[in-house]
Formats: sequence, C-alpha cells, structure tokens
Amino acid sequence: MNQLITEKQVAAMLSISTNKLQKDRIQGKGIPFHKIERCIRYDLTEVEKYLEDCRCTSTSQYEGGSKDE
Repeated sequence: MNQLITEKQVAAMLSISTNKLQKDRIQGKGIPFHKIERCIRYDLTEVEKYLEDCRCTSTSQYEGGSKDE
C-alpha cells in the first residue's frame, strides 16, 4: 500500500494553503484524494505524479493557474 499523507503535509510540500486544497476538492479538481470516514488523505505517489504533470521546461508553456483550472 502506498503512503497516505494529510492535507497539512501536502500543503507544506506544495507551499499552498489547506484552504486551496479544500477548494480544489469541492470543485472536483486538483490532486486525487481518499476520504476515510471524516479524514482526508492523499496518496504520496499521486501528489508526486501531480507535481510531475505540472512540470514545465519553458515559461511559454505556463498558461497560469493549475493544470485543472
């Protein structure tokens, strides 16, 4: 089983707020997550994949916002 991490850990890894993660979940975008009873957990592998998918090699590739906006 892959390592599950909290939204606080994800927010710290990405230098974003937990509110941003919560907003993305409500809007159905961003990083896939697990809801275990009342707890939200992210699969570390999915977080790393999301980061890789957001990787750019040129500023001309960047269109603003996240890839899901």
